[in-house]
Amino acid sequence: MFAQEQFEGIDIYSVIQDFDHNYWFATDQGIYLHDGYTFKKIESSEMRSNSVFNFVINSKGVIYCSNLNQQVFQLKNGKWAAQVTIGY
Repeated sequence: MFAQEQFEGIDIYSVIQDFDHNYWFATDQGIYLHDGYTFKKIESSEMRSNSVFNFVINSKGVIYCSNLNQQVFQLKNGKWAAQVTIGY
């Protein structure tokens, strides 16, 4: 099975493919990138919760997601940056 070893014990909540054909995985342990060859966990010091959900992509290829702490993130220049925190 695809990525069985990489995601053993990890819950995957959302998967999206960007315009460069990379796959992004939203999991209970954070965000993972698959470039067609390798998997990489994406770190962000701004994230208050590792559980990430709800990938969406707009017509310009910008990807957004959210986490359990009501933060919304945007993929910008290959890095995830917090856009807004709702309710804080």
